[in-house]
Amino acid sequence: MKGDREQRRVVLRRLLTVKAELGEVPNEAVDAAAHMLGLSARQVRRLVANGGDNDPTEAFDLTETMIDHLFAARGDAAKAHRRMTDANVSLPVGTRQFQRAVEQRVDQALRAAARRGLDGFIASTVYLGGPVAHRNDIWSIDHTPAPVAVRPRTRGLAPYVPWTTSLMDNGSGLWMAGTVKDSDPNAADTMCTLARGVKGFTLRDGTFAGGLPDVLLSDRGGDLISDPATIGLARVMVNRRYTEPGSPWQNGKVERLQGLWQSDWCTTLPGYLFGDRFSYQRKLNLSLSNPENLLFEDQFAALFAKEIERRNEEHVREGKTAAQRWAADPKLVRIADREVIRLAMLRDETRIVHKGTIEFRGQFYVAPELKTKNKVQVDIRYMPGDSASIEVYYLGKHLCQALRREDLTLEQRGRIMAERKAQKEGFLEHLAQGDRINAETARRSLRELGYAEDDLPGLATDARDGHTEPATEIPGQADMLADLLHMPVAATAALRDRAVDSAMAAAPTEELDALMDTLGAPMPPERNDTTTPMTGTGG
Repeated sequence: MKGDREQRRVVLRRLLTVKAELGEVPNEAVDAAAHMLGLSARQVRRLVANGGDNDPTEAFDLTETMIDHLFAARGDAAKAHRRMTDANVSLPVGTRQFQRAVEQRVDQALRAAARRGLDGFIASTVYLGGPVAHRNDIWSIDHTPAPVAVRPRTRGLAPYVPWTTSLMDNGSGLWMAGTVKDSDPNAADTMCTLARGVKGFTLRDGTFAGGLPDVLLSDRGGDLISDPATIGLARVMVNRRYTEPGSPWQNGKVERLQGLWQSDWCTTLPGYLFGDRFSYQRKLNLSLSNPENLLFEDQFAALFAKEIERRNEEHVREGKTAAQRWAADPKLVRIADREVIRLAMLRDETRIVHKGTIEFRGQFYVAPELKTKNKVQVDIRYMPGDSASIEVYYLGKHLCQALRREDLTLEQRGRIMAERKAQKEGFLEHLAQGDRINAETARRSLRELGYAEDDLPGLATDARDGHTEPATEIPGQADMLADLLHMPVAATAALRDRAVDSAMAAAPTEELDALMDTLGAPMPPERNDTTTPMTGTGG
């Protein structure tokens, strides 16, 4: 190697001598020197132009000034070299060699930062996984707008870009909860997402996933460091940990999760907004001009929940899915008290119970406890994005959990039907007792008017004590006549025949004559006669 360098110096000195004598170096001499030294003709001419002092194969030092100019040129090495030349900055090499030096000796993260700023630096920095050993050690939470335009159900409102909140278990990689909102989430939305994760759910293999984490990791967003969020987390006994300002990579697990579902799943949806900031805005404007092609907001939320389940159960990393890693973890799950979870649901509204049903956001919720609260005002607590159930409070106390009608199990439907049957039986009993009271009142009034006991209306059986008032076996004439006078004409004849037969058996002859005159019918034959029954028109 030392001999090669000495030979190079000798050849370059000879070329410099030729240049001094002739004013230039002939092409033949340059080509011969390049062949002898194993260089290109261009490199030889550059060495001659620089006085033969620089060796293109030897490294030179990239100074801080050079790195500063590289950042000023946004990572473009050729532009940085040209600017330094114009600014009379001393450069020992040409443009191409400066480019090679930048590619080979400037750290990849610095080059990415020069081109794309902080985002490029984060994307190119070595990722050091945190020391998370088990499930529920650390949960990470973060918000991001979904790159999809959706349209609201309410007429007259324009399509918009929904915001999503993701909650992830760092130990297993399980997506614990995800919620969708039409605007930037606040502290109440954040706490409701956490409450959903703590409440938990069941994996496909029957394993419970949820419980209380030891630590919640997040950035320093206003909704995450506010007093309501702090109080809500204190209620569920969860410690806090924040990332440093401007250091989103410290919450890299959930950041990576959001990037994956945005680049993978969102691209398959109608209304996907792709490209850089400018094409993103053009695509959004196009979506706004064709809203009929977009998903409704509730449809997007339903598909988002389905994507959460698919990624938990089917996305394989390091040979296992997140659900399998969770199920195999030996750490015990710390279950939160349901009342603590309800208190963490900071979103609440007021509703009126109608026929044992609460209507909320187009859904109808029922529970056995609501049957006795008709037209009563109650408070409900709910978690955004979870329409399966609501928590009902009455006079400040928890009353029940109401479920959507279509989600009721057979057992729950049976409970509600049993409550309704018991309520109906009670109603019929009270109705019978009310009629009995009215009948007793009428009997007393009729006695005062001089009616005989056998002319008084009878009393139904008292269902509560089984006691029955004595009633006249054969109706009196007044009752029979009143019934006939209120009967339709078509039914009067048949009833009159039965009435006459009964009256003939019990009434004296003169009373029978008076009754038959009233009815406008001829006298019947003798009782032992077998002629056909009489017919006639009623009076």
